[in-house]
Amino acid sequence: MEALQEFVDNFTYLGVLAVLVLGSLGVPIPEEMPIITAAVLSHEGIVRWWLALPLCMLGVLSGDLVLYWV
Repeated sequence: MEALQEFVDNFTYLGVLAVLVLGSLGVPIPEEMPIITAAVLSHEGIVRWWLALPLCMLGVLSGDLVLYWV
């Protein structure tokens, strides 16, 4: 359980951003799940909401913009 907690602490922000970008690029991952995960982790105090919110927006918009330019 400690290994899982360490993984969540170290890769939460980057993981949410990466999953959102991949989902926006067409990988069959629902975009809502990492956003809900970030919200739950924010509610539990594991991540800061003021950092998770812009990263979620950046992840969705960057993937969509890449597809628009292609």
